Amino acid sequence: QCNYHLQTTTCYAGSCPLQDGDYLVYVDLRVGIEPWKWSYVHSENFFNAMAAVFKLNANNMELLNDAGSEYTAGTKLHFKIRMKAKDYKDVTAMHYASEDV
Repeated sequence: QCNYHLQTTTCYAGSCPLQDGDYLVYVDLRVGIEPWKWSYVHSENFFNAMAAVFKLNANNMELLNDAGSEYTAGTKLHFKIRMKAKDYKDVTAMHYASEDV
């Protein structure tokens, strides 16, 4: 079950400022790449893969954090995805698209 709350935040994903009706979706992932091997190139691959899978614009995504320690076998990623209200025919379509993510 998703809970949606109106938030105010500085928006780096997509155009600023936030437009009324936009959704921000936060995604946490853990990947099997050691933190010391993680690089910007991997981030671009994840942006493009998520854009293709969820039919989003890669420019509407931002990697907020990539965390891990040298003793872990994976890197934890924290993404922010901006769902622009103007990209959907109505609120219901945007709601379903955000649930797909």
